[in-house]
Amino acid sequence: MLTIQIEKIKSKGLNRSGEVDAAKLSGLDDLIKTGQLVLDGPVSYSFNLCRIGEMITIQGHVAASVGLVCDLCLEPFDFSVKSDFDLVYALQMPEIEDESDAELELTADDLGIVLLTGEEIDLSEPLVEQFLLCLPIKAICRKSCKGLCQNCGADLNQSVCKCEGSQFDTRFSALKNLKIDSDK
Repeated sequence: MLTIQIEKIKSKGLNRSGEVDAAKLSGLDDLIKTGQLVLDGPVSYSFNLCRIGEMITIQGHVAASVGLVCDLCLEPFDFSVKSDFDLVYALQMPEIEDESDAELELTADDLGIVLLTGEEIDLSEPLVEQFLLCLPIKAICRKSCKGLCQNCGADLNQSVCKCEGSQFDTRFSALKNLKIDSDK
């Protein structure tokens, strides 16, 4: 679906853009089926691929509208996913020499390079990866969200809670009158 033949990528560049149904992307399909992720439409993407010798650089963009549930008040809200990213693929590891003309032993991860195997590049994996990196670790509908009351569960954004102050946890009642002698 999002595969490109390596031989078609030239030094002048190759552009690909479009939209894809997230349910067809491996990595997002399970999240959608289980209801952990709700997309309000397709995932749009654009890629600019350029070949520089044995390396292929990719400048990409991913965007989508996602429905999330606030971790504080449990209300659904819309979240906009937008990310620009750069990737470097290589057909083989480049040789790097230091000033003393000795070869250095670096891995592809050390250089930030993805090694290619085969005759094509599958762009669905970096697309999903970049999409997931844009999702917040803690989904909060707005900065001023007050969340739910920890005692009665009332939405503090909608109304003022009628609970009487903070309740003391009875599991620690034995420690309430504990005095520590600081002279020892």
